[in-house]
Amino acid sequence: MKSGDADFDNIGAIEFQDAVAELSFDFVDLSSGFYNIDKRLIYPARPDYLESRLQESLAVGLRHKNRLFIVSGRALMHDFEAIPDNIHIGICRDLIANPNFLQEVDDGCRNHSKCHYYSRGERHITCGRWPST
Repeated sequence: MKSGDADFDNIGAIEFQDAVAELSFDFVDLSSGFYNIDKRLIYPARPDYLESRLQESLAVGLRHKNRLFIVSGRALMHDFEAIPDNIHIGICRDLIANPNFLQEVDDGCRNHSKCHYYSRGERHITCGRWPST
């Protein structure tokens, strides 16, 4: 978790990440979105930002080799041939967008940003590609 203030985050972000990684969950989901002033969750899509957050997530996993992590947020855009065994790829949005995603890996989430229902003021999850009928 980070505040968004670079000076502040450089002082305590790693310690906070390490403290969360030590909690008694089966998996820790590493996802680097942030909330804007209207409390809407945003995942920046610039390639440099995506690469930076992936490297930060991998660094957390490498510091805690005995814990299991899920890397989320456009994770399938990266080559994961050499990731550590304790890091797994999150595909929940892809499965929401296409329940047959595991057989049709090219047809998953198209980033319609409706999965985060709570930050959008909704009561349940929806999908921009597959609206409920």
